[in-house]
Amino acid sequence: MDQMSFYEQILVLRPETSESDHKETCQLVAGIIEKAKGEVFRVDTWGSRPISNPKAKKVTRGWYFHLLFSAPHQVIGEIRRQLSINRKVLYFHEEKLPKKETPASHIKKFLEGLEQTAQREKERLAKHQKKQAWFNKN
Repeated sequence: MDQMSFYEQILVLRPETSESDHKETCQLVAGIIEKAKGEVFRVDTWGSRPISNPKAKKVTRGWYFHLLFSAPHQVIGEIRRQLSINRKVLYFHEEKLPKKETPASHIKKFLEGLEQTAQREKERLAKHQKKQAWFNKN
């Protein structure tokens, strides 16, 4: 039996894709994983966001998805193949999680990181609004 490893994947779809396209693409990945006796632990939708390097594809936004799953390492090649021929996909990247890390502990750290990022964004926005109020007053 193949050794299962834990993986985290970021998937970015074209901005013009529909919600049904999003579901179809995530189900494609989940189907490949489950066919190989793997398990999908979590699929998060991050929504439409700016792409960090838009020059590569001349597209400035994309729909972001985050997947956490376990699968044999041979499955990763099939996932990459399927995603690379899918015209809806702009970008994808997976990382193998360290053996000592469980999906539950990774999700916990991941959610804490999201919380910290949201807090920093809130603070940045408040600081910006304070500056704007000062400039408008003077």
